[in-house]
Amino acid sequence: IAFLSGGTAAGTPTNWWFALYDSSKVLLSQTADQLTAAWAANTTKTLALGSPQVISTTGYYHVAIMVKATTVPTLASAVVAGLGFGGNGNGNTNDTGLTTTAPNPFGSITNAAIVPWCEVN
Repeated sequence: IAFLSGGTAAGTPTNWWFALYDSSKVLLSQTADQLTAAWAANTTKTLALGSPQVISTTGYYHVAIMVKATTVPTLASAVVAGLGFGGNGNGNTNDTGLTTTAPNPFGSITNAAIVPWCEVN
């Protein structure tokens, strides 16, 4: 899974990871926690899932990112009315207090106008 940071780097990160969920919000796999690893501005971060996933069913899947830091990185994104998930309209889930482990399942989905760019390969 890859995400592209925007103009703001992660400042003093303590935990960050990516995760893949099915359409029912059930966790399929998560990347390793990157802990205090730096994430510069305007940089693509690509992380491998803990267990490779073969997608054999068509439909929607959710890709998640969690960054706990004094300053979270901005993410390259697109404005897509009515799509995405997030309590604050920036593509974040409503789950709070996360550190090392992806929630299973993740919290409620709300509409967001800003959807972060990500790539799954």
